[in-house]
Amino acid sequence: MDKLTLVNSRKVAEEFILFFRAADLTFLRSNEQLVTTIQKEFRGNVWFLESDCPPRRFLDNLFYSKISEKVDKIKQIADKIKGIELMVQVSAE
Repeated sequence: MDKLTLVNSRKVAEEFILFFRAADLTFLRSNEQLVTTIQKEFRGNVWFLESDCPPRRFLDNLFYSKISEKVDKIKQIADKIKGIELMVQVSAE
């Protein structure tokens, strides 16, 4: 954990948003145990996003492995952090 670089953090409603370098984000996504530990420490839902990325990659990070019931939270985070207003249509397949 001491080799990760937390670049920034924000709180949107009850969601904790942590911004890491791209390489650190890849490492986090491959280490489920570390993610679980971090979420327990924050006692809430934690989102791991890439710092200093273009809007398209920011949205890709938001939707990464998130299920459709989190769409409202994704929209709220996108608006508060990047000023992006999303219109999302989820198909029931």
